[in-house]
Amino acid sequence: MIDNLDINCFKLNKNFLKDYKGKQPDWGPLGYFIYKRTYARYIHGRARKEEYWETVKRVVEGCFSIQKEHCQDLRLPWNEQKARKSAQRMYEKIWCFKFTPPGRGFWIMGTEFIAEHGSMALNNCGFVSTNDIDVKYTQAFEFLMHSLMVGVGVGFDTRGAGKLFIKQPKNEKFRFTIPDNREGWVKALKKLLDAYFLGEKQPDFNYSKIRPKGEPLKSFGGTASGPEPLENMLNTIDIILNGRIGEPINSLDILDIMNLIGKCVVAGGVRRSAEIGLGNPDDKSFIKAKQNQKKLKSHRWVSNNSIIAEKGMDYSFISEQIAKNGEPGLFWLENAQKYSRMIDPPDYKDKNAMGMNPCGEQTLESFELCCLAETYPSRHQNWEEFKETLKYAYIYAKTVTLVNTKVKVTNAVMLKNRRMGISQTGITEAFSRHGKNKMN
Repeated sequence: MIDNLDINCFKLNKNFLKDYKGKQPDWGPLGYFIYKRTYARYIHGRARKEEYWETVKRVVEGCFSIQKEHCQDLRLPWNEQKARKSAQRMYEKIWCFKFTPPGRGFWIMGTEFIAEHGSMALNNCGFVSTNDIDVKYTQAFEFLMHSLMVGVGVGFDTRGAGKLFIKQPKNEKFRFTIPDNREGWVKALKKLLDAYFLGEKQPDFNYSKIRPKGEPLKSFGGTASGPEPLENMLNTIDIILNGRIGEPINSLDILDIMNLIGKCVVAGGVRRSAEIGLGNPDDKSFIKAKQNQKKLKSHRWVSNNSIIAEKGMDYSFISEQIAKNGEPGLFWLENAQKYSRMIDPPDYKDKNAMGMNPCGEQTLESFELCCLAETYPSRHQNWEEFKETLKYAYIYAKTVTLVNTKVKVTNAVMLKNRRMGISQTGITEAFSRHGKNKMN
């Protein structure tokens, strides 16, 4: 996997781009507005945002730069002419909305941010387990916070409940000036959790280095949230853990910390937090967590919550709670581990999976990420054309897995699985155009 990425080592032909420069694709009623608001990056020095032809150029050049670097790093053959032809075809597919990268790909692919910070921001979602909280301590919480801060939706579980006693921090405090970056915010969380998980000194936080609310974030984009969301998160977690000293950490402690992290991240930048919490089917406190209206209004709204259901279990209590507020959801992890597709025999390819992403369509191991691309079958004339589109959507998503993140355990599982997915949008529209059973 690539560490030192040159994101600009591949370029599209200028003559090819002339056919798109200054033009617009077939936008729907709101398409252009949403694109300019959400995905077009500000071009420094030109006092404007990108136009769509420039965004697609950045995305395609970034994608093929990764491929080129990968081949060069591994001493593999690289055919520039063939790559340029494929890149032009990918450009055409994205321009015509045959397929698109995920929104985060539109936003961040081909930028220096990826070269400097790795591929995490290119991925849609991830999952992290607290099962080994007694060994890895704060790592699951750090992973969730760092992931959310670069736009990755994260699932988590409460398997760590009962595996760690919350300790009294040492009497002596130490001054910790929080650096003005994502890593600094995550480190502040780690310092606080270390005090209660390991009995370390408790940090006395100094927020003076954090830029004021509204200042631009040059590398990732968006604006700063100021220190207030971070300060509120750290103070609330401190209050929760201080009231639990001498007791084993429970599922609600884990849920609250994860939700407070998500609430903090929601308050700033250009991304929002997506979380799903997975609990034990016998854990009534977790199942009824959102029935505490005060905490629901404060922070427990951040995650959707589901239980890891077991075959043959009694669903009576669960169904009563679902009738009250629609939760918890039900996730049959055993099925996800056994089957690649439910229509096929069990193959146990995901026997190490521990959870799923917040949307529930991707089975994941702990600390694993996945990248999704979107296809639009109704915008195709026939099956052969759609198959070609699937190829390029696959190429884009699989390319993302070639770049390292800054998390070693994530790199290890991604190197093994290279998880990605291809979705379809507009199914009913495609049925209307091509018929339900086949695309001629």
